[in-house]
Amino acid sequence: MTEQELTAEGITLTPLKESSGCKYYDVAGAGTPAATAVVSPERRVVAVKPAGSAHTPEGVGDGSTKDEVTATYPGTSETASGLVSPAGDQGTYRFSLSKDGAVRSVEVHTASHDCAG
Repeated sequence: MTEQELTAEGITLTPLKESSGCKYYDVAGAGTPAATAVVSPERRVVAVKPAGSAHTPEGVGDGSTKDEVTATYPGTSETASGLVSPAGDQGTYRFSLSKDGAVRSVEVHTASHDCAG
């Protein structure tokens, strides 16, 4: 979705920053969980970073173990910042881990993510 499509759905976008042409917004609105949305000028919304505790539809999220992530999402890879798991053919989940290896946050990114951060 574009910024205009989001606001037409009753979502309030509060600008946070702009980097390399991509815009970062705090998202709010009735029935919309607090989050940060990253909007690419070419690819529209490319990432959603929920504020606070979040879980995937399969129940993986804050407090889950690395083993639970890899068992739920075959094809998960490890990066310097955590775990990247496939979310269908449209994108990925990105899990950051605490020092004890538990998930502390989850983000959703499109497969065609072209924004840093």
